[in-house]
Amino acid sequence: MNSLSFFAPTKQGVFLRRPNRFVAECLLEGKTVRAHMPNPGRMRELLFPGVTMWLAEGNEAKRTTAYSVVAVERDNQPVVLETLASNRIARELLTRRAVPGWEDWQVAAAEVKEGAHRFDFLLENSKGETMLLEVKSCTLFGETGAMFPDAVTARGSSHVRTLTELAQNGRRCGVLFIVHAAQTQWFLPEYHTDPVFAAALAAARPYVDIRAMSISWKPGFILDAAKKLDIPWNVYEQEGADGGVYMAFLEVIADCRLQIGSLGEREFRAGHYVYVGSAARGLEARVARHGRLRKKMHWHFDYLRQAALWKGALPIRTQERLECSLAKAVRELAAGEIAGFGASDCHCGSHLFYFAQEPQKQKSFQAMFQRFRIDRLQRILKK
Repeated sequence: MNSLSFFAPTKQGVFLRRPNRFVAECLLEGKTVRAHMPNPGRMRELLFPGVTMWLAEGNEAKRTTAYSVVAVERDNQPVVLETLASNRIARELLTRRAVPGWEDWQVAAAEVKEGAHRFDFLLENSKGETMLLEVKSCTLFGETGAMFPDAVTARGSSHVRTLTELAQNGRRCGVLFIVHAAQTQWFLPEYHTDPVFAAALAAARPYVDIRAMSISWKPGFILDAAKKLDIPWNVYEQEGADGGVYMAFLEVIADCRLQIGSLGEREFRAGHYVYVGSAARGLEARVARHGRLRKKMHWHFDYLRQAALWKGALPIRTQERLECSLAKAVRELAAGEIAGFGASDCHCGSHLFYFAQEPQKQKSFQAMFQRFRIDRLQRILKK
C-alpha cells in the first residue's frame, strides 16, 4: 500500500459529547474544543464519553470549528469516520490492484453524473469497458461481521435502485463497501435497521457487482492491509423477514403508580424503561402500534405507554425465538424490573426493565445489543 498518510497530521483527544449530528466536543490538550463530525450516522456503538478520538486541524470549508474528526478508537484500532476518506481508500485499492476480481479496473473519472444521480467513480479496464462505481463507508461491525447502514439511508437505497436499472439496460455497475475493521470476515446489509436498503441491495445482485473490503491502518493513518469479505446472502434470506424480537424504550418523567390491566397496580420510578417483545410476523406494525397513544388497550405495554414518553424501538429480525434470551440479557444490565410485566406467557419474571440513565448511551448495553444483532449470526454461518 502507499506509504503516505491519508490525513493531515492528527492529534489525539478524548470524546466528550455530540451536541448535534455534525459537531463533536472533545478534550484536547486540557481544553474543550469543537470539531466537525464528517459522518452524520448514529454510531451509537462507537461514540462513548472517554474514548480516544483523532482530530485534524484545519478548516478548508470555513466551518465554525477549528478541527475535524478523523477517527475514533474501538478495540485498540482507529475507525475512520470521515466518509469521503472511503473514496480515497477505494481509489488507492484500485490503483494497487488490491480488489480481487477488479484487478483490471482503474479510476477514469470521479463524481460522475448519470441522470439525476452522481456516482463516486467511473472505472475503465484494459479493454476500454467502463463501470459506474458507488463507494459506501461501513463503521458498524462486530467480532467477525460488518453491516451497513447504521441508520436509514433513503439516498443509499435510491443509488442502488438506479444502478440496478442502469445495469438492466446494459451498463456495467458496481458497489464497493469499505469496512473500517480489520478483524471482520463477512458483510451484510443491515436489514434490522433499514430493510428497504437491504431489499434493494439483494435485488441488485444479479445485475450489480457488489463487493466489500475490510482495511487496517499503520500508525499515522498509513493504509496497511485490505481483505475481501464474504457476503453470505443465505443469512439475509433466512433472517431478513418482517418478524423477530424488539426492545421498546419509554421514559417516565415522575414517580407514579399505574393500573396495568389485569396485572394490577404497579409502582414506576422516574427513569428509563426497556420492554422486550416479539412478533413472529408484522414486526414493523407491532413496533409502530407500541409508539401510538390512541389504541385499544390490550397488552401491558399499552397501559404504561399512556403515562410515558415514547423513545423509539430497536428491532432484531430473526426466525429464532430470542425473546426470553434477550429479556435475560437486558435484565442483567438493568437496575430493576416490574414483576410480571409482559411475561404472562413465559417463565420469565418480567419483560420490562428499569434504568436510571438512558440505556442506549451505555457501552455495555450497546455491546449486548450488538451480540444479538450481529455476532449471533456467526452461529448461522457455521451451520
